[in-house]
Amino acid sequence: MKKVLFIEYTLEVGHVNYNHIHINALMAQGFDVRLVLHQYTKDRLPFADSQYALVLPHFLRRRNGWLEPLRNRIIYLLTLLNIRLKVNLNDYDQVILSSFDEVTLAMLPLCRNMRLTSHGNGLGFENSIKRKLLKRIARHNTFIVFNEEMRQPFLENGIEQVDIVSHGCIPPYQNLPHTTVPIDMRGYDTVIFHPSPSPDPDFITQLTGNAELQHLLENENILLILRNCDEKNLPSANIKTINQYLSTMEYQQMFLRSDIILIAYPDDFRYRVSGVSYECIANGKRLLARQIPALNYCRAFYNYNPMFADVSQLCECIMELKRNPEKRCVANAESLIPDYRSVVNRIKS
Repeated sequence: MKKVLFIEYTLEVGHVNYNHIHINALMAQGFDVRLVLHQYTKDRLPFADSQYALVLPHFLRRRNGWLEPLRNRIIYLLTLLNIRLKVNLNDYDQVILSSFDEVTLAMLPLCRNMRLTSHGNGLGFENSIKRKLLKRIARHNTFIVFNEEMRQPFLENGIEQVDIVSHGCIPPYQNLPHTTVPIDMRGYDTVIFHPSPSPDPDFITQLTGNAELQHLLENENILLILRNCDEKNLPSANIKTINQYLSTMEYQQMFLRSDIILIAYPDDFRYRVSGVSYECIANGKRLLARQIPALNYCRAFYNYNPMFADVSQLCECIMELKRNPEKRCVANAESLIPDYRSVVNRIKS
């Protein structure tokens, strides 16, 4: 049985579910998995203490804020040094990093022949310094991405050692019908929810100012719920906004009570995947997504085209889904389980 060391040294708070999915997949595929995770992540995962090669202390967590990049990189270097001092990396057949910072990993690599998961690192090729660092890292390691679009910037820069592994799906949410949510969603024929708190602001301005959409929402008794929008500029009672923090339970219940999930990310959302799109698969939700290259992979998950280019086309898509109940998600979580067998079993170079 091959021994795999799964490391997250950067502490991505939003990646707890992602780490859970991928650790489970590695274990299910017969690998002996040991973990190096922050205490924050460990507290939120069900794995036994004996499975941890190292638990990273709270003081090594990353900080948020626009003034923090330099301090965070110092923290990352200290974290990498801590791992090198306390974990015998030679004990493992494969080392997988569930995320990485190209600057600090180039300065202080843990070992050679690692598998490095890129969530948005492809954007680094647009920066001359990060481009050089990524190429340096690529000399002795292999990158993991989630789809072909994420792979392209690596290939365009002469890096061919890039594996595609599915992002994977979380377990479906539990329906709790008596849970209170911030917006009353009852009494509407259709509820459309944009769960991301970071929509494209220009598109939202077009959306809320579009008379065709207002007419459609009112005539078809549709509720559109947006997040982090100016309530003063909402022209219709059929558009509501949530500008407050949503607890996990509130978020999940609003997601489950919605008929259509809307994604309208900005153009600079590139070389990444949307966690919301995989939540849709896990919970069997219909999706409509603003057309950007990063989301093209969503087309394969539905028996209709979930992409729209502008507000007018969004209106057409909404009516198509209302008139055709057979239009649905055809992917399932089982088919998207991450498969690491070829990644881990490849002979080290």
